[in-house]
Amino acid sequence: LKGGVHMTPIRVLIVEDELKLVDHLETLIRDVGFSIYTCTSYRELMQLLAVNVHNLDLVILDRLLQSEDAAALIPKIKGSY
Repeated sequence: LKGGVHMTPIRVLIVEDELKLVDHLETLIRDVGFSIYTCTSYRELMQLLAVNVHNLDLVILDRLLQSEDAAALIPKIKGSY
């Protein structure tokens, strides 16, 4: 509760196939109080988007995700949210 208003944590999705980088980003972002969701493959991202259970505030997207061009994924992510 901040100033009488309930503050919902910012929800961040990290889409990255390098696990060390995912761990590092997850630690940094969680330390400031944000909620974190991660996908480490194109398949995981598509599964998340199909279920569409999270209202995300920010997506951190790997530019080259297992040979998938991230630019092609942006319209799919935007269309899901």
